[in-house]
Amino acid sequence: AGETTHGYIAEYADRIYDMTGDATLSEDEDGFVLYTKGNVCELIEYKGDATDVVIPDGITAINSSAFYDNDAIGMVFIPDGVTSIGNNAFFSCDYLTSVYYNGDVAGWCGITFGDSSANPVYYADNLYIDGKLVEGELVIPDSVTTIPECAFRCQAITSVVIPDSVTTIGTDAFRDCTSLTSVTFGENSKLTTIGDYAFYYCRSLTSIVIPDSVITIGEGAFIDCTSLTSVTFGENSQLTTIGWYAFEDCTSLTSVTIPDSVTTIRGYAFRDCTSLTSITVDENNPNYKSIDGNLYSKDGKTLIQYAVGKSNTTFEIPSGVTTIDAYAFYNCTSLTSIVIPASVTSIGEGAFMYCSSLTSITIPASVTTIGSWAFKGCTSLTSITIPEGVTTIGSYAFEGCSGLTSIVIPDSVTTIGWYAFKGCTSLTYNVYDNGKYLGNESNPYLVLGEATSTSITSCEINENCKVICGYAFYNCASLTSITIPASVTSIGEGAFMFCSSLTDVYYEGTEEQWNAILIGAVNTELTNATIHYNYVADEN
Repeated sequence: AGETTHGYIAEYADRIYDMTGDATLSEDEDGFVLYTKGNVCELIEYKGDATDVVIPDGITAINSSAFYDNDAIGMVFIPDGVTSIGNNAFFSCDYLTSVYYNGDVAGWCGITFGDSSANPVYYADNLYIDGKLVEGELVIPDSVTTIPECAFRCQAITSVVIPDSVTTIGTDAFRDCTSLTSVTFGENSKLTTIGDYAFYYCRSLTSIVIPDSVITIGEGAFIDCTSLTSVTFGENSQLTTIGWYAFEDCTSLTSVTIPDSVTTIRGYAFRDCTSLTSITVDENNPNYKSIDGNLYSKDGKTLIQYAVGKSNTTFEIPSGVTTIDAYAFYNCTSLTSIVIPASVTSIGEGAFMYCSSLTSITIPASVTTIGSWAFKGCTSLTSITIPEGVTTIGSYAFEGCSGLTSIVIPDSVTTIGWYAFKGCTSLTYNVYDNGKYLGNESNPYLVLGEATSTSITSCEINENCKVICGYAFYNCASLTSITIPASVTSIGEGAFMFCSSLTDVYYEGTEEQWNAILIGAVNTELTNATIHYNYVADEN
């Protein structure tokens, strides 16, 4: 019971014995289950039903899951003797509105939190320290070295002064501080880490100067800071890593200069920065370079990020690029056409997602992989030819391409992911193997995830097809009949979901063979149809 990871023990045990005889586990009259041993006093679990919970003085630790899923608690009073709060201590306390801490700011920052949901401020709207609401300007004392996880998730804070002594800003430390307009660091800052989501959703923050001492900007550190217009790195910056989604949705950011010290820029770091017209990289950077304000790998083989704030309507990807990185052109609404060179072999996940003005694109024969979501939401795209050589079309690759009327899929394709053509409401046919939709002798497992549009009325699945994947005919509301060969052994979940007009299934095998097929859930439209066994197609 003395271990902070054993918070559930009091909930299930009728009696607990300590073999050494110098420790006790007891529940007091207010519902606090306490473990005491010498000077240690830990809150194991709260079993009371009070809305205003005053944690007793003398407690040194609040253990994991102590208040887990407590629907009654509205306020909690934490004594200044608490030094640690374990994982999930206040997880899912959805009605918690206010946290009162009986110490000062330095004491609050001195608490060790197991994770963000250990900190009651993750759920509460208001934090009171030493009886005062934390609001306006927050000055962190010089004695503080770490700002812990979720420490100041307070909407009332307008500015923060962080002293030289602070080396780490923890995960979610200032998350959702929607009134925060400025963050000031000391001239001799020792800050090395800006944690994951540290300033997430700080929508009033307009600019920030990153101290030279910072080595890591964490995942989503400034995500959705929609008023952020400038991010400045010093000439002596030691920054090495910009994390996943670090500046995603910073829609007012117009330009950024990457220092030469940066060795790693994680995916989507500048995704959906719709005002970003220039990404500049220091010429001495060993891993990255900038061409016309766009971000590339140093060798020029990977186009990492197109500056989506550009107003250009056309763009020609430079020859030599082999990979269009994930979300490279995400939400580039001004682009109507893009030229892809013959050197490109891979179109990454979400590469052209929501390029809503893109009317045409030619995929060169060199491409082998089209990633998931690659062209999702390209509503102006009317036709596209998949070249021979492409083997994989990812899930949702063309989802929501409502203007797409036709698509040609070559024999080389061996994998088409779920929902690949979901929402392609204008798609009237898919050309595959002389007009038949699914499977062939060389690729018996090939199926077209959501193969059709709402207008198709019948479909003949090719001989030798073994698998009809999940959601293959999702929402084909006009489909009245389908021919299925005896080679099919399984039909995936939702394969015929919302095929409300399906009345006849022409099955080329016996009733016994049909009953042996593994049919996934949510296929009532299929199973309720009339099954015609031993069907033989009219060759005429």
